[in-house]
Amino acid sequence: MVLFLRSKLNRTIAEVEVYVKTDEENHLIKYIELHASVNIEEYSNLLLNNLKKEEIIRDFSDISELRGWLWESYFMGDENDPTKYNDVVKILKKMFVEIADKYELGYVED
Repeated sequence: MVLFLRSKLNRTIAEVEVYVKTDEENHLIKYIELHASVNIEEYSNLLLNNLKKEEIIRDFSDISELRGWLWESYFMGDENDPTKYNDVVKILKKMFVEIADKYELGYVED
């Protein structure tokens, strides 16, 4: 699943892709992986045209660090269990919807 934050012009500002990956060497091992990215041009436009600059910086920094959050916080001390996929997606959706509402952005799932 891919979650997007989009500008009023429908340009992607940030996205996160969440999926279950199979280990290349041992196909019996599966785990949750994600890739998050922030489009610097669209992010910069949002930042320049908004008074909540420090909040925006913090929120989008959190988005760019989501892979670290997954491995170092969410699964800290536990095994990365693919049965937790829906729980991870639910947390990410909530985060993206809150940010979309806060900055009047569009939220899209694919």
